[in-house]
Amino acid sequence: LFETLYPIEWLDFCFDINMKPTVVYVENDKVFLRFFDTEIDDFNTIEVLDAHTPSISIDEYREFNINNATIVLAYMKGTNLMCRVQQERFSIEHTLKEFPKKYMLWRTGRTTNNRFGFYVR
Repeated sequence: LFETLYPIEWLDFCFDINMKPTVVYVENDKVFLRFFDTEIDDFNTIEVLDAHTPSISIDEYREFNINNATIVLAYMKGTNLMCRVQQERFSIEHTLKEFPKKYMLWRTGRTTNNRFGFYVR
């Protein structure tokens, strides 16, 4: 799929609605995101500065609403839960929640009540 200079310590991936893979991984204690960038019509890799425990998932899979689907990259930055979305080319960082201490983002995705959720522990 792609090559790295150092061993990959953590990897998570999903596919967009066109079945293009989007991969977030940790290499040498740095978080990188590899996605299909429609502006350059090719894959692009960006570093997500000061991030840890990243997770990535598509937010919608139901057929009737698939045209509204976007990929959500979530991660911890210090004590904050952060996210970036595919619709913004992953270029804008959003703070979702500030925690009183440092946590680990365990996973993201659909919950049992069909909402998009973030599991932090």
